[in-house]
Amino acid sequence: MVRSFTRLAPVLAALCLGTSRLSSALPSPAASDDIASLLLARQSADNTSASGINTNNTADCTNCTNLGNFANPIPVSSLDPVVQVRNGSYAGITIAPIAAEATLSGFGTNGTQEAFLGIPYAQQPVDELRFQRPRSLNQSWQDVRSAKRYSELCFGVGTDDDYQPPYVTYKLGERCLTLNVVRPARQDEASKLPVFVWIHGGGFSYGGSGDRRYNGSFIVDKSVELGQPLMYVSLNYRVQTLGFPVGDEASQAGVQNLGLYDQRLALHWIRENIEAFGGDKDKVTIVGESAGGASMYFHLAAYGGRDDKLFRSVIAESAYYATGLDTANNTASRNDQWTSLAQYAGCGSNSTLECLRSVPLETIKQWSINNTELSIFNPVVDGDLVAKDLQQSFLVGDFVKTVPVVLNNNLDEGISFGVRGVNNTADIVSALEESQALPDGWSTQDALRSLAQIYPDNEDVYPPFQAGAGLLPATGGVLGKNDRRSCAIFGDLRFVGPRRQATELLARSSQAAIYSSRFDQVSYKSPITAGAQHFQEVAYVFRNPLDTQNALGPLRKDIALANEISAYWISFVASGDPNTARDQGKLSDGALYWPKYDADGERSQVAWVHDGLGHRSFVTPDTYRQQGMQLLMALRSGTFKPSDFHSSHTKRDEL
Repeated sequence: MVRSFTRLAPVLAALCLGTSRLSSALPSPAASDDIASLLLARQSADNTSASGINTNNTADCTNCTNLGNFANPIPVSSLDPVVQVRNGSYAGITIAPIAAEATLSGFGTNGTQEAFLGIPYAQQPVDELRFQRPRSLNQSWQDVRSAKRYSELCFGVGTDDDYQPPYVTYKLGERCLTLNVVRPARQDEASKLPVFVWIHGGGFSYGGSGDRRYNGSFIVDKSVELGQPLMYVSLNYRVQTLGFPVGDEASQAGVQNLGLYDQRLALHWIRENIEAFGGDKDKVTIVGESAGGASMYFHLAAYGGRDDKLFRSVIAESAYYATGLDTANNTASRNDQWTSLAQYAGCGSNSTLECLRSVPLETIKQWSINNTELSIFNPVVDGDLVAKDLQQSFLVGDFVKTVPVVLNNNLDEGISFGVRGVNNTADIVSALEESQALPDGWSTQDALRSLAQIYPDNEDVYPPFQAGAGLLPATGGVLGKNDRRSCAIFGDLRFVGPRRQATELLARSSQAAIYSSRFDQVSYKSPITAGAQHFQEVAYVFRNPLDTQNALGPLRKDIALANEISAYWISFVASGDPNTARDQGKLSDGALYWPKYDADGERSQVAWVHDGLGHRSFVTPDTYRQQGMQLLMALRSGTFKPSDFHSSHTKRDEL
């Protein structure tokens, strides 16, 4: 796998993703240490069984081109859970409880669960449907189709070699518009369970719902333990070149942001079908991290803030404004990249979309492998689902105002995104200019002076990462004297500043409760020098097993924090209030009350902070590096005024 990381390094640099982020994005070896491994073992058994089930990634029938992997009828035993959705019936798998003492990590499950995997929510985007908005399923059937294995992942960064044994086998392809459901056993339409819908991250360039760290079994089991049972849904969407085509032709054809339209159609499918699994269509919470968190912003602001009743509440982890900064529509570089793809594929200068729909997927894969400018394939303003720049949508109040929202950031988001090897303010300014991280025309002397004052070269200022009492991060590469400043600025610009601004704007305008949190804990396999970087909280939400790169680990402090955070998340999904489990006495004595965010008052947020061998949770004002984030958000929106800013530093002891 190290070989794969090395080969993908140029792509990662273009995506502003550190190598630690990729290692946490790629699948991990299968083992008998978690429910995901049992799912994989069951899938392997299905592959070699004589039941006649079609479990290949590419369906081999002539009439199932757009149905995915479920072509052949299968014999259904009395042990197979079966659901009937609008188009037909699916058979899933039953998963027995796992005894904690029988696992390496001590993570077991108490109740029987049922899983339905790889269910198509749309016609598969192949042949003439490639580079088209997703289309609803248009076929029905009388037999029972298999839902016993994950589908292939939507093609993005990397190759099949990056997802092969000894790692879990994932194929990259186009027959990927599927979702998965994990539920407590023996549910029916009368159950009306709340629904936790997970939308994965990956910079809109890679990732998938089959990732073992997203299997959802711990969340379902924990929900039952808390007396707030729910079901878990995860979904794939198109990413990178196939998901976010760019340039003038894509704009004129209305085929931008396909991955977001995929997500939207999946949410419509869930609303129409989730009751068949025992879910409540009116109690759906959408949850996402990184690009998945940015997707939460997109769905809140979709179609100018139109409420299609697709979700009741939202959790956005490490979200960012995914339009405007580095995704300006129809720039010369976007057109150049689209032309490069067309020329590589042998298409002429006219009707390249039509031509590219007919070329082999392998051709597009090879072009992507050789390309280092893949970060431009991202969401853009299309005047439809993405009506305007996300920041502008929130500034003018064009978002759904009737749903409660939780917004979380990790303390050290910038460690994976800050430019390294910088030694002074001029280096940081150059890095910002070269990264196109701010709009054209921002770099006036007033802006530079304010930036230098508000993010000073001063050891007394709280560093952007814990870094072992101030040590530089052990992540390789050239290090500079001002790397901590760089990481603070880039982290605040991309993640923390947008989260704070969105939280304040939501809290002022929304009719529902808004909650904010800050995560400051390093997961088991991460070096303390990296701090609580991007993606760290995922291990605690999902209780990732030991053999994954982002493992939770066996330490008591980690297990206790995972139990606490997941309880707040589950309570929020179940009721719209993160305090329900606490109020019912299901958490440890002294569990804190999570207050609503008051943008014009104390602006309280929960902080989960490592503390020696344990952790502590407390409520604190959301004011750290306040002026710096105000400056960056003003620069980003074009409203910067030098007179609005003066130097104000956040000390170490102010957090």
